[in-house]
Amino acid sequence: QCYQRKKAVWNFGIIAPFYKIRTFCNISFVKKILIILFITCYCQLVQGQSVEKILQTISDPRQKADTLRYIGRQYLMKGAPDSAAYYFNLGLTFAQQIQKNNTQIVQLYCQLSKVDEIQQNPQKALTTIRMANPYLDGTVTKSSRSNYLFFTAKYQELLLRYDSALHYLQQAEILNSSFNPYANWSIY
Repeated sequence: QCYQRKKAVWNFGIIAPFYKIRTFCNISFVKKILIILFITCYCQLVQGQSVEKILQTISDPRQKADTLRYIGRQYLMKGAPDSAAYYFNLGLTFAQQIQKNNTQIVQLYCQLSKVDEIQQNPQKALTTIRMANPYLDGTVTKSSRSNYLFFTAKYQELLLRYDSALHYLQQAEILNSSFNPYANWSIY
């Protein structure tokens, strides 16, 4: 019986911290639910407004381009590629008004190429993403450049150009290894 009592005390000593963690997780879970509820209500309010009204409240063209990219991504996730392309192109017009805004322009071209990929047109997707080439200079962030290389490789693969796809994947792997080696899982 002493062995059983020690075992029970030992088990309770192990279980007690987990009980505290579970209680903490429940509190955290409630906070998460409230945050998600707040964000959902806010997004519904924002979606209820017209895009023109939202753009009128924003004065900076960079913020306008970011907002339009966000709205385009929402439409892309909802499965409305035509609407997404409209907002990405509108965002491009604002992004191109700013000098040395190459990162944002590359991101928008990457998003536009995704629209073409969803519409099952990999040749047009490759053409669209290649339009970002003039903007790929030293000011573009490494993550945007990595996305550019990865999507280019993806479209080359869809066009059955495996040598070119491997070339771009190797470049993306080398670039990811320099700043975020854990992002290479998407390449493998």
